[in-house]
Amino acid sequence: MKTTIREIAASSKYSCVGGPFGSNLSGSYYIDSLGIPVLRGNNLSEGETEFIDSGFVYVSEEKAKTLKQNMAYPGDVIVTQRGTLGQVGLIPNDAKFDRYVVSQSQMKLTVDKSKALPEFVYYYLLSIRARCHLKVVTISTGVPHINLSIFKEFPIVLPSLAEQRKIVQQISEIAKTLNILKKQISCAINLRKSLINQIF
Repeated sequence: MKTTIREIAASSKYSCVGGPFGSNLSGSYYIDSLGIPVLRGNNLSEGETEFIDSGFVYVSEEKAKTLKQNMAYPGDVIVTQRGTLGQVGLIPNDAKFDRYVVSQSQMKLTVDKSKALPEFVYYYLLSIRARCHLKVVTISTGVPHINLSIFKEFPIVLPSLAEQRKIVQQISEIAKTLNILKKQISCAINLRKSLINQIF
C-alpha cells in the first residue's frame, strides 16, 4: 500500500513537527550543565547507526517547557530538514534520556503503531527509493532543505504489519552481524599495531 508520512503519523498533537523557529532556540539558550538534550545533525547518520546518543548541547528545564511542541521521545523517527539531507535517526527505547528537543534543522515523527513500525519507517527513509524522492522535492535555493509540508506528503510504501516485522527483523540481523564484524576488524587492527610496536 502506498501512503504518506501524514497518514502514518500518530493522532496525538505534535506527532509530526519541525524544530522551533530561529530565535526560539538560539545558542544563547544553551547551558553548560546537564539539562534537556538538543537533537542536531551530529546525532543522526545516513544509515551507519540508528542514533548517536551523545555530543549534545542542553537547554534548561524551564526553556524546554516552552518548546513542548518540539519534543521528541524514544520511538520517534528524526530526519534532517536543512543541510545534510538524508540523515535519519530512530531514538531507541533504551535511550539515555526520556525526551529531547528537536533543533531548527530537524523534524520528528511519532508513528501510529497500528499502521507502521517506527523501525520500518526508519529503514524505508534510508532506502534508494526514498532518497530519490528526496532529491526531487529538495528546495535547492540557499542551503538545501525541505519543509514540514513536504515531509508530511512524503510517499511511503507500506506492507502489512506482519511483513514490516519480517523486514525489520531481517535488516536488524544484518546490522548485528555488521557490528560484530566491525568490532573484530577493530580488534585485529589494534593487535597488528601492538605486534608492530613489540617487534620494532
